[in-house]
Amino acid sequence: MLETSEETIAFRKKILLLLNKLNLESQSLPNDIKEGLQKIALLLRYEKLSDFDAITLNIVSERKKIEEKKRQYEEKQLALLYDDHSRKYTIFSRKLNCLQEAVNSLESIIEDSQKEQADIHCNHVSLFTKLKEYQQTAEKLETDLADMQVEDLYLKKILNKYHRYLEMSDELAELNQYFS
Repeated sequence: MLETSEETIAFRKKILLLLNKLNLESQSLPNDIKEGLQKIALLLRYEKLSDFDAITLNIVSERKKIEEKKRQYEEKQLALLYDDHSRKYTIFSRKLNCLQEAVNSLESIIEDSQKEQADIHCNHVSLFTKLKEYQQTAEKLETDLADMQVEDLYLKKILNKYHRYLEMSDELAELNQYFS
């Protein structure tokens, strides 16, 4: 509040100085002129001018023009910088999307490969189990054949078992060859 009062007093002094330069008294002027003078005093204060002369006003005017041109130049520079960064961002974004697609593709390939490995492992386990079963059956048939007493009455039975033994031996050989 104190500052506002001091500013008002300073404005009045400036107005009185201005009126003295113009050889006028403030009481003899109409209210609209007084308001205009107050506006002029505010303008002088805003522009940080101590005197009211044409040269100072020209200097202030030119200074404003220079500041405006400087502001426009800075805006253009910022716009150019923004465009440059925007272009770089677009390029980077495209590259990032491309890399993401490659990563997704690699993940898919890895998942498929893991599934294939699991299937191959299951097949190996299954084939290995069958191989063990065939080996046990072949060993059983060999022991059965060794324990048999060969008689003419059982000749047909022996031939059937022998043929079955040969078939299983062939399958066993194929499985052994497959695992080798």
